[in-house]
Amino acid sequence: MKMPVKSILYCAVFLLMATAPVRAGAEDTSPIRLPEDKLAGINLGEFAPWPDEMILAGASEHTFSELFNGEIVIGMYQARPIKLDISSPWPFDELVMVLQGELHLTESGSDEAGVYPAGSMLVVPRGFTGTWEMVGDYRELFVVEKHAYIASQQPGGLFGQ
Repeated sequence: MKMPVKSILYCAVFLLMATAPVRAGAEDTSPIRLPEDKLAGINLGEFAPWPDEMILAGASEHTFSELFNGEIVIGMYQARPIKLDISSPWPFDELVMVLQGELHLTESGSDEAGVYPAGSMLVVPRGFTGTWEMVGDYRELFVVEKHAYIASQQPGGLFGQ
């Protein structure tokens, strides 16, 4: 499978930003260390529940925090076991690093899940449909492009309820 150039760039930006939370100012070019407590899943904020129609198994018990918001958004997401139906196309290319638990992604039309244990890094491309299952006490670091991220939270977007 050929990885889109945009996804490769996200991977490169993620690696460059690994020592870089929310930007202090547009002119500030100093590296920013991501907060260790949030990377450990401590002091994360609230996240709106997944819509009932998306939940195939489990419950919407999760926390979330943005760690950096510039041209890209870096965030931490943590959840109890849940399986989601992603029938609306995923709204952005998303770099995911599984830090705890396991992620199972099954593409629409497939019976076989891709399994990503803690330590895995993957890209979920814009347009993905299928199931998204977080197994065990799950935690991920993610990186997405800011404009698509904002659009996904507007009315009519995947997360705009």
